[in-house]
Amino acid sequence: MSSNLTPAASWNFDSALWVGIIEIMKKKASKPSIRQLEVGVLLEDFNSKFDLVAEQTSQIPGMNKKIDNLVEDMEMVKTDLGAVKTDLEVVKVDMNTVKTELGAVKVDMEVVKTDLGFIKNGLKKKVDVDEFAALERRVVSLESRLR
Repeated sequence: MSSNLTPAASWNFDSALWVGIIEIMKKKASKPSIRQLEVGVLLEDFNSKFDLVAEQTSQIPGMNKKIDNLVEDMEMVKTDLGAVKTDLEVVKVDMNTVKTELGAVKVDMEVVKTDLGFIKNGLKKKVDVDEFAALERRVVSLESRLR
């Protein structure tokens, strides 16, 4: 500041200087630098990712309940499967008994078939009632002639 200026003029000069400085600062403040823009973009990206994480973690209690229900269901399935295994063992034992008894029935059936064959052959050698009656009449007729 020069000494040639009056106090009013120096005030005007000082205030004009300050107004210019303030305007320059406002312009700098209103125009973010590239670095500030990058930081702003990164902050927005982090905020969106944090929002996503917060949303997903808010669903965890509901998922825990579903998992607990699935665990209960699996326990019921295990219990039922144990019962089915036990029943299957009983069925296996019963099936083995049936197989054994079926083998005995097969042997008995072979004996019955053999006996039936003997009976058939025996019946073929024997005369039926009608044939016997006819033969009896012939014998009576022959005997009556001979006498």
